[in-house]
Amino acid sequence: MTESTPESASTPESAPDDDLFNDLISTGTVRRKRVPIYFDQAALADIDDIQAEIDELPDGPETIDRTSRLKDIERRAVEVYERYEASKVMFTLTPVDRDTTREIWEEFPNPPAPENPAKAKWPIGQNAPDRERIIKQREAAYANWHEKMKLWRQEVDAQESKRLLRFLSTSIEKVVAAKGERPGMTEDQLEAIRSAPYGVGRINLLWEAFDEVSKSAGEIDRPFSQSDSGNDPD
Repeated sequence: MTESTPESASTPESAPDDDLFNDLISTGTVRRKRVPIYFDQAALADIDDIQAEIDELPDGPETIDRTSRLKDIERRAVEVYERYEASKVMFTLTPVDRDTTREIWEEFPNPPAPENPAKAKWPIGQNAPDRERIIKQREAAYANWHEKMKLWRQEVDAQESKRLLRFLSTSIEKVVAAKGERPGMTEDQLEAIRSAPYGVGRINLLWEAFDEVSKSAGEIDRPFSQSDSGNDPD
C-alpha cells in the first residue's frame, strides 16, 4: 500500500527572488537640479529706467514723435533683455556619494573645541585669600577660554567654507552659458563667484540646490495632460 502525501508537502517552497531587489539597486538613478544665475544685475536697473520712461509718456493720440519714442524704447528694452539673458549661467548639480562625502569631511574636519573651564574641578579654598586667588584663576581661565573660542569659531568657519566649495565643485556636473558649455567648476572659480558682488547669495542658491538634490524624493506629480483637463478628444 502506497502512503499518500499531502499536496502542500509535495510543493517545495519558492526561494525569495533576490534578483529583483538587486536589479532595482543596480539600475537606480540620481536626481539632477538646474539652477539659473544671472550675472548682469545692472540690466534690472536699466529695465526699471525703461519702464519709468513708458510710464511718463503723456496720454493722447498717436503722433510721429510718440511712435518714434515708443519704437526707440522697445528697441532698447529688447537689447537689455537680450543682454540679461546672455548673462545667464545654468548650473546642473547632482548628489555626492557617501564615500566622497566621507573623504571630504576627513580632509576638512572641524577642529576640536577648547575645553570649557566649567568642566574643571576648582578647589573651594581654605581661607579668604585662598578663595580670592582661586576666583581670579577662574576668571582668567574663562577669559582665556573665550579668546580661544573666537579663534576656534574662525577655524570652523574656514573649514566649513572649504567643505562647501569642495562639495559644490564635486556636485556641479556641467555649466552652460551663452558662449558654450563646460563640465563642472573648480573651487577657485566658485570662490571667485563668492568674492564678487552678490556672490554669497549666488553660492547660497547653489548650496540650496545641492541640499535639495541630495534628498530622496517621494512620489512625484504626473505631468499635465489633456485627459486630466477634460479636453481629451476621446
